[in-house]
Amino acid sequence: MREKAKTAGNIAFVTRRADVLKLTLVLSIGFCVCGNGSATKPALHKCFYVTTGKVNNKMRTESESKLSQSFLQTDCRFGKEAIEIWQRESRSRCAKKEKDEAYFRYLDWKESDNEIALFTYHAYADFKIPKEFSCIFDFRNPERFCEPKMKLIQSIWEGWYPIDYIDHGHKHLTIFRFEEEIPNLILELHQEKQKFSNVPKNSMMLGICQIEDYKTIKKYLLTVNELRKKHGADWFDFYEEEK
Repeated sequence: MREKAKTAGNIAFVTRRADVLKLTLVLSIGFCVCGNGSATKPALHKCFYVTTGKVNNKMRTESESKLSQSFLQTDCRFGKEAIEIWQRESRSRCAKKEKDEAYFRYLDWKESDNEIALFTYHAYADFKIPKEFSCIFDFRNPERFCEPKMKLIQSIWEGWYPIDYIDHGHKHLTIFRFEEEIPNLILELHQEKQKFSNVPKNSMMLGICQIEDYKTIKKYLLTVNELRKKHGADWFDFYEEEK
């Protein structure tokens, strides 16, 4: 019985993901998922996806992801105004789509003392939610971190399409629930109140990961920071990954 339920869940996950990919088929034809360069000629630009060999929309499990890059990244939290704007956007764009539990859960959601909406960038892997995380760190100063008990409970693909998983290579509006109060690190993020981003340049960025992965991620980021200082945009040519 459990195996049947597990199989059904996996089928639903794949089906739901296929529905999302239909919305962005153009991304898998000729362009890197970062949107800034060619997938067929990746040497023309450098980004996280080119340097890690991920330039299309194929599924990537967490076990296939490099441990040093297994974290979600955010530079803003959504205020009430931005949340309401994108809930209206979701209602409009999904008007003719089949509605499910994820859709209604999102439209009913409001920020609370222990739940907050964070806009996360190109996800490192595909995984189902809800999912627990246990570490938040300052992306530019990774020595600074905290260990909250937190759970990713909602995922809104590109800010308007509620789904029950995180889609590798895409941006999501994510809803996190904290067991206790929301950490100060999160509250230091820029608060978005408009439809489109106005995050100031060099604003704080945070990484969200598992505490057991934190040391590996921190070491990687500190190494990259040093290489960037020495070599600028060519830092990756001098990066030697530990075997």
